[in-house]
Amino acid sequence: MKKQLGFTLIEVMVVVIIVGILASIAAPSLSTLMKNNRLKAQMFDMLGSINIARSEAVKRKAQTVLCRSADPTAGSPTCGGTSQTWTSGWIVYAKGDDATDDYDSTTDTIIGIGNAAEADVEVMSNAAGNTYLVYNTDGTLDESAQAIYAICDDRGEEFGKQISIALVGRAVLTSAPIADCTP
Repeated sequence: MKKQLGFTLIEVMVVVIIVGILASIAAPSLSTLMKNNRLKAQMFDMLGSINIARSEAVKRKAQTVLCRSADPTAGSPTCGGTSQTWTSGWIVYAKGDDATDDYDSTTDTIIGIGNAAEADVEVMSNAAGNTYLVYNTDGTLDESAQAIYAICDDRGEEFGKQISIALVGRAVLTSAPIADCTP
């Protein structure tokens, strides 16, 4: 008689049960990892746009503006959207004249756009950073107070991220926990 090679049904079932237990342990941490990565990606997208606006203001010797937009990818985007909500995206542009902070395709130059936030991620601002964030030619803010942007998901302040921009123009990151998801 030849010896049979292989696994018994009981051995296969034990392995399947062990794999199931390990998968159930790993699933919640994978979900948390994905949510954390969404928050970080949104934070770095916003921070990148803020840094570009500041450096371009100095480089071009012209005021640059970061403004929230309901549709930043439109052919001729406009500033606007829901008050203090930057979730739908933003545009960064260099002003061609000092008449207004609103984007004017005939005089202003678009430098970049920020796409809408991923699912369950919200970007909110305080009153100072509500519609516009304007940088002067020396890299300082043309605002009346410090601008604050909070990036949060359904988990709230415990996992939120925050970007604070002082009047000197420098952006500072704050990781979780933050004080408020609606600064």
